[in-house]
Amino acid sequence: MNLTVRPDRSNQTHSVSQAIARVCKARIFLHGDAVAADLAAPNDHTVLTVNAILRITAYLFVAPWIIGFLVFTGGPIIFSFVLSFFRWKVINTPRFIGFDHFVAMFTTDDLFIPSA
Repeated sequence: MNLTVRPDRSNQTHSVSQAIARVCKARIFLHGDAVAADLAAPNDHTVLTVNAILRITAYLFVAPWIIGFLVFTGGPIIFSFVLSFFRWKVINTPRFIGFDHFVAMFTTDDLFIPSA
């Protein structure tokens, strides 16, 4: 992603310290809702809107929480749901049995219905 850099000519000064500060600092201009920073060739640029920058920033702040949720909460929930369709004695390989656990839970287990 390339951004267009434009020098700041709005504040023409004649002092050396202000000229050096103006050269050393990269100024970012807000044109309505577009941001332009001068980093690319004049014809090769992308202008990001302020809303796009805010959206990207929000996703970057939320990303660690989403990754943590998927790895430490969502993953085990999905794995245990998939595992409920298998009969697996840890020493042997898992064997697919479909809905047999759920049928047994609702039909033959005397403790499941009263516990709910």
